[in-house]
Amino acid sequence: MLRKVITAISSALLMAAPLLVASPAPPAAAMSQDRGVVVSGDWDGDGYESFGLVDTSTNPATWYLTNGYDNYWIDNLVPDLVFTYGAPGGQPIVGDWDGDGDDTPGMFVPSATGTPSWQLRNSNSSGAANLTFGYGASSDRQPIVGDWDGDGDDTPGLFRPGSPNSYLLRNSNTAGSANLTFTYSSGAGKPIAGDWDGDGDDTIGFISTGSNPFTWYLRNTNTTGTANVTFTYGSGSASSVYFANGDWDGNGSETPAIVLPITNGPFLWHLRSSNTSGVATSSVRFNPVTPLKVMHWNISGGIINNGTYPIIGRIVREVQARRPDVISLNEICDRQYAHLVDQLAAAGYAMEGYFQESRTFVPDCIVLPDTRNEAGNAILVRADVVEQKGYMFTTDHKLEEREQPVVTEERSVACVVANFAPANQPVKACSTHLADGDPAGAQAEVRELVRVFGPEANSRPFMLMGDLNLTPDDAAVGALYYPEGTGNFWETDTYWSSCIGEDGMCEPVRGGRPTRVGGNRKIDYTFVSRDHFNVPISSAEVIDAGQCDGHACSDHMMTHSTVNLYLPRKAP
Repeated sequence: MLRKVITAISSALLMAAPLLVASPAPPAAAMSQDRGVVVSGDWDGDGYESFGLVDTSTNPATWYLTNGYDNYWIDNLVPDLVFTYGAPGGQPIVGDWDGDGDDTPGMFVPSATGTPSWQLRNSNSSGAANLTFGYGASSDRQPIVGDWDGDGDDTPGLFRPGSPNSYLLRNSNTAGSANLTFTYSSGAGKPIAGDWDGDGDDTIGFISTGSNPFTWYLRNTNTTGTANVTFTYGSGSASSVYFANGDWDGNGSETPAIVLPITNGPFLWHLRSSNTSGVATSSVRFNPVTPLKVMHWNISGGIINNGTYPIIGRIVREVQARRPDVISLNEICDRQYAHLVDQLAAAGYAMEGYFQESRTFVPDCIVLPDTRNEAGNAILVRADVVEQKGYMFTTDHKLEEREQPVVTEERSVACVVANFAPANQPVKACSTHLADGDPAGAQAEVRELVRVFGPEANSRPFMLMGDLNLTPDDAAVGALYYPEGTGNFWETDTYWSSCIGEDGMCEPVRGGRPTRVGGNRKIDYTFVSRDHFNVPISSAEVIDAGQCDGHACSDHMMTHSTVNLYLPRKAP
């Protein structure tokens, strides 16, 4: 039976010395060590242990669990299971409490005056505890969990630091006294438990955090004595890492892991497949995410739709069917934008947004007696908008932060900063439409987007949607793309033509499906900052929106994407 308890250490976020890993750390993403506790377990009973994180800042605590490599999405594992369990004040624990082969959550709740409470649940879902009992003393603060007697279910244990350290293990999930009490190890360090030799029962171990690299002392019986296995793995400051163990390769024995919460990045799991000194056998990134649905469309609100409202009805129907979190619209008239906001609210799907005019007078937008005559870009979000910003391209294609265009200007960017639930994380989302019929002008404007927004995309979640009027193979557009270019953005349709074979292995290729109706060019894009999002493979769709009032709704296809926003990390 697989067994583990993770030793979580909450403090600084960076290693003071290099970890012994075989390859450099991948690019950054997000989440906070002071908001999470790392856990590992066999969540689906397949014989392999995988990764999890518990956000103890929420009430109840939020559990994010992944089943491993079957959910590998662009550079990062994301959760297969998300649920809430455990009240504030408790310490997350993991075990197979009912012996059915899969691991499920528990909470150890210390008591300042009485017996600690063990609250165990038998499914990876929200709900109440299936088992609650008291075990331990008011001074106990360090639970450990394992299958001490090899009967298939996990039961509680306690670690009491001293000289030497004491272990008190119980063989049933009930109140009572310890079945096994013994001493093992001493000095500064962390207790662990696992099946080190693959014989079916879990035994204790101790990680000496006073050494550099860290020294792991594993014992194959739950008795007083010396270590059966001693090795070094991982280095740096013990206050900067998590220690973990698990059966990463499904061979029946558990081996170590060092987990690094990189500043503004994901949790990096550096796994070793043997209980020996050496470098990581493999490295995996895992991070909780918030999925966001994104819709982008150049609606040709003036030229094709003459400022009328049937195109708005088509948008509302699409929103009701798809329920996007972010909408980017190009070539929308100001009167159409105002009507859209009203209609979405009337349909019970209110969105906040911002319209940035691109031109001062557009006759095609006028529908008398309404004399509104502006056209531009709009960005709408299903979130609380905390800031609105407009930008104008000058006639020589320089990007300036201002809302009011001059008569000769025609291109703009509309942006909002919005706080997306559940973490109220601020995201900047922008919509733009670049020069048409002027490739050199569009290329210059892309370079301005990179100059103005590139630094922001390095430091905060950033979304950029729009009709660039350039194809992906254009060198200027390459300055936005990662990793196939020199930029800092994923593009959501990047992987469309490059997934080969039944295993779905995908390599980044700049490209994607045509977005111009009746054409073969992709000129519409959805970019998201690579350090703050990942993009599910094949999540993008390109749709012909059909007819509006007897004519084509637009000369552009409608695009839909799903992106995963990494949950935020607090500053150390």
